[in-house]
Amino acid sequence: MDDGRPTSVAFSHSSRASSVYADEEEDGRGSEREEEHDDAEEAWGGEALPEEEVEEERGGGENEQSPLDRPKDGQAEDVWRSSISTVTLAAIRDRYGAPEIRRQEAIHALCVTEEAFVERLTTTIDLFILPLRMQDSKHYIAGVPTDIAKLFDWLEDILNLHTQLLAALRRVREAQNPVVVRIAEAIRESFVQELEVYQPYLARLVIVADTIARLVGDETSDFGEFVRIQEGVQECRGWSLESLLVDPVTRLGRYPAIFRVSNGFFRF
Repeated sequence: MDDGRPTSVAFSHSSRASSVYADEEEDGRGSEREEEHDDAEEAWGGEALPEEEVEEERGGGENEQSPLDRPKDGQAEDVWRSSISTVTLAAIRDRYGAPEIRRQEAIHALCVTEEAFVERLTTTIDLFILPLRMQDSKHYIAGVPTDIAKLFDWLEDILNLHTQLLAALRRVREAQNPVVVRIAEAIRESFVQELEVYQPYLARLVIVADTIARLVGDETSDFGEFVRIQEGVQECRGWSLESLLVDPVTRLGRYPAIFRVSNGFFRF
């Protein structure tokens, strides 16, 4: 392929893990995903994986800059303060008070970290999903296990949701610069009301991640070889595929603290 995507591994048609997913009709996926919804709370208990567990699995130095690096919230807040003049900052404080300064910092941090997350998730899909699909098709090449193919499709749905949220945040900030007064409605309509997209992914992530780990450790697995190759490319920055798959769960678990509903920063 000449579009800059990583070259995929050609899987053997004799592989025991040959996928039948490519033969499924597109319209049939929705009903299968709905069947997974009931397992979501049982699989994850409604809680995100603790951040320290995710950090232990990550590779790469903290000082390296790439789409996979996370901007820290404190840094995002400093960027917001430095983006406006001292006079404007003082005027905002005088008119709205110190709580509004903290609110603007929280909004800016949300936008910056959301953009970094979307970039990171896009990189994950570019490295591990698109090379496994037939050209100009949503169907996967032979050798991709069906459960992994489904999880990858759900991950792409999650990317689409967060891309939608990011676009809404950008529109709000462009329309209300430098002080964002109304943002909760944009978050609710573009994101909160669509959170069911996460349910099938959460329900199956643990089981499918175990399958991926087993295949990666199997020297005879074509899929495992593909994952090992992609994990070694520079764009991956030392992250394992398993860690990248957990990333959306970690991000989801951060929103309650970001929104700070109890302090009135965002009201839904």
